[in-house]
Amino acid sequence: MLQWGCKGGNFRILPESYLYFAVDMKWKSEVAWASTQSYQCGLKLFPRNERDIRLAYTYRTGIDDRGQFFRERTEISQLGVYLDF
Repeated sequence: MLQWGCKGGNFRILPESYLYFAVDMKWKSEVAWASTQSYQCGLKLFPRNERDIRLAYTYRTGIDDRGQFFRERTEISQLGVYLDF
């Protein structure tokens, strides 16, 4: 498997809120190097020394991440609340 990802942004929109974007790509040899792509945008709230709360939307497409379903293609949209500590 090959994996590549990055994040960027951190645009301040309010005193304690930042807008960010992230991309993650995975290629797996067992499916002829087909890919899974994840795109995320969200808000980081109340950042304190690498700790924050994130509200994010994630769009994921490509082969299924679960090993037993690797021949299936998926398209998923997710909303999430993440606590980073």
